[in-house]
Amino acid sequence: MNVIANLELVEGRYIHSPDLHAKAGGKVAVALLVDAELQVLASGPDADFGTTGVKVWMNRLSTGNRFWDARIRHAIRIGAMAELGPGSDDGGYKIFVFPMRSTAGPTARGKAIVVIGTTPRKQDNIPTISAAFGLTGTETEVLRLIYKGLGAVETAQAMGIAPSTARTHLRHIFEKTGTSRQSELVYFVANYG
Repeated sequence: MNVIANLELVEGRYIHSPDLHAKAGGKVAVALLVDAELQVLASGPDADFGTTGVKVWMNRLSTGNRFWDARIRHAIRIGAMAELGPGSDDGGYKIFVFPMRSTAGPTARGKAIVVIGTTPRKQDNIPTISAAFGLTGTETEVLRLIYKGLGAVETAQAMGIAPSTARTHLRHIFEKTGTSRQSELVYFVANYG
């Protein structure tokens, strides 16, 4: 899968790929060329972030969440392709990181094409699971954030609670659902029903 070979930069501003939509697995909302500090170097002509919460402010890409921004920066620095899913409850989006390869020249290192693609809405099993397993409102919110890919510390930060409190809620969720790890819990939610 070599998306980078099909991308064209015209006048330093336009990013286009005939098969970018297929590679990203959904509707491409935005394609940007960014460096490891999330500085936007070029963008497509029709950048439409929609309701994703992603934005470019002062020529820097931001997901609105330091955790996800850090994961994008890390993928660019190590030159790894990544698919990240911060998403939203209203349909979701994925962020795809396609690193520039050194075959494109030494100036390509530390840069990547970042694609924000909308994903089809998956049925939200969390309310059903919450009711079936007797989760409290706070446990349900912890479950929702863990399912979105946040860890216990990031969940605590997002909810404004102590990390130990988030871990306690997570332990209760494990007990009630019969799971024992976050990855197992995420799999359980994704496949419930």
